[in-house]
Amino acid sequence: MQVSVVMDKRRAKQDGTYPIKLRYRYRGSALYYTLPISIREEYFVDGVVVTTRNRRMLNNLIEGYRQRAQALLDMLTDSGDMQAFAKPSDLKSYVDSVLSGDVDPTAELEQNEAPTLVGVMERFIEERKAISGFKYIESIDTARTKVEDFDRSVLLSEVTVRWLRAFESYCLSEGMSLNGLAVYLRNIRTVINYAIDMELMSIDQYPFRRFKIRTQPTQHRALTADELKAVLTYQPTGERDARAKDIFILSLCLCGMNVRDLILMKKSDIRGGRIETLRQKTDVPISLAIPPEALEIIERHKGSGEYLLNLREVYAQIESVPGHLNKGLRCILPHLTTYYARHTWATIAAELDVPDPVIDMAQGRTPTGVTAIYVKRNPYKADEANRKVLDYIFGEIDN
Repeated sequence: MQVSVVMDKRRAKQDGTYPIKLRYRYRGSALYYTLPISIREEYFVDGVVVTTRNRRMLNNLIEGYRQRAQALLDMLTDSGDMQAFAKPSDLKSYVDSVLSGDVDPTAELEQNEAPTLVGVMERFIEERKAISGFKYIESIDTARTKVEDFDRSVLLSEVTVRWLRAFESYCLSEGMSLNGLAVYLRNIRTVINYAIDMELMSIDQYPFRRFKIRTQPTQHRALTADELKAVLTYQPTGERDARAKDIFILSLCLCGMNVRDLILMKKSDIRGGRIETLRQKTDVPISLAIPPEALEIIERHKGSGEYLLNLREVYAQIESVPGHLNKGLRCILPHLTTYYARHTWATIAAELDVPDPVIDMAQGRTPTGVTAIYVKRNPYKADEANRKVLDYIFGEIDN
């Protein structure tokens, strides 16, 4: 980090002189310290005062300031104290104070000023709470938790390509899917962009310029007819696999409803024998008649409070519910997860010639295509489609 001497020619003083400044760079930003010296433009050449009678005194004074600034910056760099300055403006303020004699350069710097990635993620979440949707904030917060588990003290300046690759390896080693990891990495990228906008780090430090977020096509997870029959006829051996089977079939009976929607559904969402709610992921309305096959399961797992099901009472954390259910489902089929209910319902519906917009509406997605407007005006089309699918599913047991 080199300190140079420049003339600021943007605006002359009343006497026709221009101020002389020291210039240095930090995290891509040019920083300046204004010296108590102003001279005419023709008397300053290549950083040196020329021609005037007092040029030697002025050059000695300028060089004294430059050497002090250079020594200060070298000391900060060599000692590792430079990382204490989160923003270029923080370093400028410190250098100005030292050169002006207001701060002792030998005093120990506060080392806790450098922002951590976790700290900036928390700040981002707090600022966005009032203007962003709950799902978005929850997604960022989930990524923050994973970063905490991996490296809670990592500084923004330490989030490099190498760190991102290590984080990627850590998440994959824990069994996370590539697409699930991609969500975490995109959230981290959002916060890094925010940090750059807030001048908490330089754009030169942006790690995603050379780091590619990988994804893979979503695996088709629909059960075959034999697998579906194996699930429906399975005789549980314990409470865990019994509950897992019930919730899987309940999801299937409700057009493949996502487990999180089942967990958070309230008794007040049931009106006139229908589910009237919003899908947690998309906020798209869901309006669906509850079939008799679902009512029996709901009664067995009915919540004691405001929530329809007792899953929040059985499990301490709602984030862990899908994992517990999947463990129970693996007692039935080794590859079975709750997502198979959603994919299986949609696949069977398509095979039974249910229009795509109806499938989208039934599963809480915004219908698209030529018939989308018609579908939006006929929510009972989802009821008809669901009954058609369930008649096929439960009819398979008798065959």
